[in-house]
Amino acid sequence: MLLVLFGAASLHAVGSEDTKSQEHPLIGKTVIVQLRSGKTLKNMVVEKVVTGNIPDTISRLRILDPATGSRPTLGASAVKRITAPDGKELLVFEEKSKCLAPPDEQKLAEIRRAAESKKGPFASRKPRPGRKAKPGAARKTGSDNDEDARRKRNKQKRKEFFDKTGVWLWPELTDEQQEKALAKGKAYVAKIAEKFAPLNMRLYETRYYLFLSDLPPQVASLYTSCLDQMHEQLCKAFGVKNKDGVWLGGKVPVIAFVHGEHFAEFEKAFFNHQVNHQAAQGLAHQVSTGEVVISCHCGKDPYYFAAVIVHETTHGFIHRYKSPQVVPNWFNEGIAEWVSMTVVQKDKGVKRKVKRALKQMRRTGTLGGDFFTASHIAANQYGIATAMVDFMLRSNPKAFRAMIDGIKSGEKWEDALKKSYGVTPEQLTQKFGMAVVGVPMLRP
Repeated sequence: MLLVLFGAASLHAVGSEDTKSQEHPLIGKTVIVQLRSGKTLKNMVVEKVVTGNIPDTISRLRILDPATGSRPTLGASAVKRITAPDGKELLVFEEKSKCLAPPDEQKLAEIRRAAESKKGPFASRKPRPGRKAKPGAARKTGSDNDEDARRKRNKQKRKEFFDKTGVWLWPELTDEQQEKALAKGKAYVAKIAEKFAPLNMRLYETRYYLFLSDLPPQVASLYTSCLDQMHEQLCKAFGVKNKDGVWLGGKVPVIAFVHGEHFAEFEKAFFNHQVNHQAAQGLAHQVSTGEVVISCHCGKDPYYFAAVIVHETTHGFIHRYKSPQVVPNWFNEGIAEWVSMTVVQKDKGVKRKVKRALKQMRRTGTLGGDFFTASHIAANQYGIATAMVDFMLRSNPKAFRAMIDGIKSGEKWEDALKKSYGVTPEQLTQKFGMAVVGVPMLRP
């Protein structure tokens, strides 16, 4: 699953965009984006363009802010116009099609006609009269009705899933609820910045992250540049179709400090958690209500730091995927290590752990005795977990996805394993031992 969809993703090179986007003449251009909210984004570089259903229109685009490293994706409806640095108008928002289009009047007229024709034969009919409102009652707007309808559909979907599995799915928030959750996340990040005011922490807001850090901007941008793409790859791998991804509010706070002492101070102040910053470099805080906060400090190795961010973010992603059901620790750590090894290819730490783990298993003939049952596997078992996940992915990526879905739907992981791969934990261990370790009778 992840192996196929991640491809050759790395910190410095994540999978290429679709050919259709690459061919668009706007790709790579520096532009000025004037939003309908009144805000103007200057010196933006267009990275990706998604064309609309009508020729010569754009439904959304992703831009890069070279100054901050953020990569927001903008829907056409959020944009008023896009101009070149010299002021030449390149695109304008066209109301009928709800897309961006060239400012040529003849072309705009063609697009408007095409948009009208796509509405079908009932477009010109008058709307049916609605129920009369009670005196003094305010009538809901179409937007409010849409919000209510989405809430009802989501409630019904969650109830049906609960009746079938006994598990509550994470709620799929409406746009209004997402905005409130995002505002709450930003307020939380602002509170952290205020607490650590002497550090002059800066917020880098990307498509899926609120990255708050006292790292120098040019260094911080190295990390923010791949986070959004990594998140989108995870969404593809897990089959997440929500346009906002998995995070509550659409964006997750990542608090990154230069020094470990400040990381420890943050943990104590905001989570009442005593942490040894020399032993721990990053943590993923996962709340039962759905919030996730990633905290970390830079350490001495920038590539290992990148691997830490990816590892902890993957834990948060798994928590937010589908339902709050807990994935067994060996599986959770194995996935997080595997993803960090795949994404941050410059860091060799995980590969070294795997190498040491193989030697250990060949020497002992076992996974460690409590590998499948420990509430948290030992440090020397992380390499085993990574190798096991890699073996399972290579063996059958579809079964891997099915196993995660089974666990998140309330199945015991052993039952999900048996259902998806057709083996028990003991049989999985032996197959793994034979294929990877070179110990046919490997024991759990």
